[in-house]
Amino acid sequence: MKTTKKLKCLRTGIFATVLASSLAVGPVAFAAPSKTDYIGEAKAKSIALTHAGVKESDTAYIICKLDNDDGFMEYDVEFYVGNMEYDYEINAKTGDVLSYDNDTEYNDTTQPPVSDANNYIGQEKAKSIALTHAGVKESDTAYIICKLDNDDGFMEYDVEFYVGNMEYDYEINAKTGDVLSYDNDTEYNDTTQPPVSDANNYIGQEKAKSIALKDAGVSESSVGYIKCEFDYDDGLSEYEVEWQIGKMEYEYTINALDGTILERETEYDD
Repeated sequence: MKTTKKLKCLRTGIFATVLASSLAVGPVAFAAPSKTDYIGEAKAKSIALTHAGVKESDTAYIICKLDNDDGFMEYDVEFYVGNMEYDYEINAKTGDVLSYDNDTEYNDTTQPPVSDANNYIGQEKAKSIALTHAGVKESDTAYIICKLDNDDGFMEYDVEFYVGNMEYDYEINAKTGDVLSYDNDTEYNDTTQPPVSDANNYIGQEKAKSIALKDAGVSESSVGYIKCEFDYDDGLSEYEVEWQIGKMEYEYTINALDGTILERETEYDD
C-alpha cells in the first residue's frame, strides 16, 4: 500500500515556526466552512435562472454542482434553452453572481426554436432507451451519465455507462428517442479483469467515501465538498475519492470490490 504526504511551498520562517509550534501540541486545524453556510443547489439554480430571465420549465436540462476554485467555494450552474447554453458561477455563501456566460451553440438555418426544449424526451427516458437497447439493467451499471448535446444543430442525448469491464456509449435523438449510434468496448483485456457480474458486487460510492473519511478521521459535515468517481486502473476496479478542508487536499483510492485503501495522499495547497 503506497502512502504519500506532501506539504509544499512553506516559504517563510514565520509560517514554519507557527507550524512547528502547532505540531507540538497537536495537528494543524484548518478552518472549513460548514455545508450549512452554503445557500444550496436549489437556491443557486434559482439565482442563475432569475438573472438569465429564464424559467426552469423552459430549460432542456439544468445542472448545478458545488466546486472549489482555489479555496473559494462556488456553485457552477449550466443550462440549455433551445440552442442557447448558459454558464453561471454563484458564490456558495452569499449567492452573488461571480460570472456568467451564454453562447449560441450553432447558427445554421436548421436550428430549432427555443420552444423545442419542451419537446425533448428527457434524460431519464434517454437512459432507459439506451439500457433497454443494450439489454442492461441500471442496477447492474457501475455508473451511468447522460447529457444533452448539440451535434451540428441536431439535439441528442449522449448516454455512457459501465457494466463490469464493458463501456457503452449511445447517442439518442432528443425528440424522437431513436438510437442514432451506439458502441461498446472492453476497456482492458489482461488476465486480471473482473467478470461482468462484479458490477453487482461493488461497494458503492457512499461506502467508498465513508471508508476514506473514517481513515482520515474526518466527518463529512466538516468537508466543504467531496467527490467520488468510479475508475478502472490496469484492470482494477476502484473509487477515487477527493475532498478539501481549508487548504488541505485529500485523495484516496479505494478498491471497488472489497473497500481496501489502495492509496492515500494529503497535500497542502497554498
